[in-house]
Amino acid sequence: MKVVIKKVGEQAQVTEIENTLDALQKFVGGHIEVVSVGGEVIMICNEEGKLNGLEYNFKLGNDFIVGNVLFVQAKGEDFADLSDSNVESIMNFFQ
Repeated sequence: MKVVIKKVGEQAQVTEIENTLDALQKFVGGHIEVVSVGGEVIMICNEEGKLNGLEYNFKLGNDFIVGNVLFVQAKGEDFADLSDSNVESIMNFFQ
């Protein structure tokens, strides 16, 4: 599935990831938390990232995000490829 990943201390990048719970958990390093960030775009992060003291990644609104995260598109209750316009919006956010 086409996603944007943002690893701690690195630039955001577009990549492909397997659309499985195991692959998502492996990327974020634990249980996943799904956060709506507007429209059809959702962010997947580590559910216990702050509790476990994961490193700061970026600020989002009035909150700060820790650990590695990825952005996907919601299609109903499923995860789906990001559209090109959503990829562009996410990448612009990190410029």
